[in-house]
Amino acid sequence: MVHAGVFGDMLGVIIFLAIVGGVIFYIKRTSFKEGQIVQQWDTLVDQGNGKADVVYEVIDNFVKSTKPPNVRCVRENIHAGDFMTGRDYDGLRVVDSYLRDYRIYIFAYDYGTSLHVAWFLTYQKTIVKLAKRMDIPQQLQLNAYVSTIHGATKSGVQTLMESLDQDFSKVNTKSKGFLEVW
Repeated sequence: MVHAGVFGDMLGVIIFLAIVGGVIFYIKRTSFKEGQIVQQWDTLVDQGNGKADVVYEVIDNFVKSTKPPNVRCVRENIHAGDFMTGRDYDGLRVVDSYLRDYRIYIFAYDYGTSLHVAWFLTYQKTIVKLAKRMDIPQQLQLNAYVSTIHGATKSGVQTLMESLDQDFSKVNTKSKGFLEVW
């Protein structure tokens, strides 16, 4: 025989879990997801398959030669997407130690006979930390950081296209997102 107190305790636990679940659902629905893409750019280089190393080398040399403060590029295997449907890519992770919440990922991979080159600026904070807004020095640093990496990536694509006797001037170099760098 089950006592009425047990049902009361179980009902309390169920109500508590329902409330917690509702709060978590609301926060996830209204927050930035970790790694949310906030700016991006990409292009396809016709007949560029097998030439990702050219693009990565030019990007790395560009960043080293321009010496942006606090910025470093690391070539590594990057898992993009979630656990079940994601994929691993050889790419560059670019970080600015002053802007820890923002990371740029650059990918150059074969897509048929083309080379797909793309970069993504991601925001890594949760809703709790999002309440703190950027000040002017942080915004200036973010703009310079993204513009530098965009320029480096365009330079990598241009170098590859010129080696393939292709016209880089026809490439749309405008990025998509809240910064819209060219």
